Amino acid sequence: MVVLGTRPASIGAAVAAGREGAKTLLIERSREIDVPTVSSLTENRNDCPAAGGFYQELLKRFCGDNAGQTCSSKASRRRIGRRKLRGILSEMLKEAGVEVMFRTKVCAPIMHDHLVQGVIIEEEGERRAILAKIVIDCTGDIAARAGAEVRTNSRLSTDAEAPNHETRCKKVDGEDGRPTGNGTQKKETSLNGYAILCGCFVPEKVDGIFLAGQNLSGICGACRSHCAAPFCANMGQFAGVAAAMCARALILPRKLSAKKLQARLMELGAAM
Repeated sequence: MVVLGTRPASIGAAVAAGREGAKTLLIERSREIDVPTVSSLTENRNDCPAAGGFYQELLKRFCGDNAGQTCSSKASRRRIGRRKLRGILSEMLKEAGVEVMFRTKVCAPIMHDHLVQGVIIEEEGERRAILAKIVIDCTGDIAARAGAEVRTNSRLSTDAEAPNHETRCKKVDGEDGRPTGNGTQKKETSLNGYAILCGCFVPEKVDGIFLAGQNLSGICGACRSHCAAPFCANMGQFAGVAAAMCARALILPRKLSAKKLQARLMELGAAM
């Protein structure tokens, strides 16, 4: 299992996959965990219920037993200690048995027809191949290079060293710049919000890869909420559990049973 990046979704995915028994490698181009990004996990946001799952566990570790049940509760407001947060995340990765590679550039996907089978990395000027049963892309760059359809109103960055996430997230004519998936985010009359379908995590024209975090396939109306760090963290947990199930059963992401995945997430206490 290869997970790209050290943002909230990336860490949630890597920890979840590792806990499910999958041999997991987390690759990050910088020299340490991206704390300026993941620090938003402990920020207070309005109308952002993300109780349960990886996010709630992290919040409890960070804030203690007084952590609120949602990121918008008063009890969850705390000053962000980035050093402490980096330590907690590193500890969670180590506990889950996740191997982490820092200062490593992901150059390209390894492809067989439409199937992603790993990535080409560059470390200290040397390139080598990393094969994986499943790749979890929380950056969007490898999905785009693998041939996933990407909607954007300006040039799409394909430089793994400097990905253009803002471009990928812009809304254009009712769409955003994320890879197109098999599912869409739809309003639910019985819920105060919308459901994120399993198909949103799988690119339409590429297999062997899950999307998670800000590059999720969705519509612009849902962008501001599903891009919030607490949601990204729990979406990462979804992708990590799903990828581990696929690897264990030797099936591709689009063949995974949504009901079986939902049942496992419910067992883990993840918000559904």
